[in-house]
Amino acid sequence: MTQDSALQHFEALTAALQAEQIAYQTLHALLREEQAALSTGDADGLMALAQRKSAQVAHLAQLAEARNRQLVNLTGQPDQAGIAAWCDRFDPADRSGVRRLWHALLEVARAARALNEENGALIQARLQHNQQALAVLHGAAQDVAHAYGPDGQPCPGPAGRPLGKA
Repeated sequence: MTQDSALQHFEALTAALQAEQIAYQTLHALLREEQAALSTGDADGLMALAQRKSAQVAHLAQLAEARNRQLVNLTGQPDQAGIAAWCDRFDPADRSGVRRLWHALLEVARAARALNEENGALIQARLQHNQQALAVLHGAAQDVAHAYGPDGQPCPGPAGRPLGKA
């Protein structure tokens, strides 16, 4: 491989890693917005964020696929193994900083994953709360339906939780 060719490969890989890192930072910012919307119960905001988040995840998948194609073409291996093989072959002293870029990319990806898991837990908690409230409302609706007997006289309802406690 010529020096010009090696430089082109280095520049392409560096650009790919930087683009992927920026895309993860964008996803992380979207996840922070999602967390704020979840905390305030902003359903409309959540819908818009879900679309943006989905588009960003698709963009990240494209970037990762392009990076892996590059690594496989150069080293025969994708992801961590491909980065390690690339560095061993083209830059063992890591003068180019590719390893540092890779580790920074992994760190922002981990942070985004952790924030996404936190948001998932918030969603689960809200869902559980809503299901409990619906169950109480459903029980209250059934109680009202059975409040009068066939003769039109009030029937004593079953003891339950007052609607105000839902």
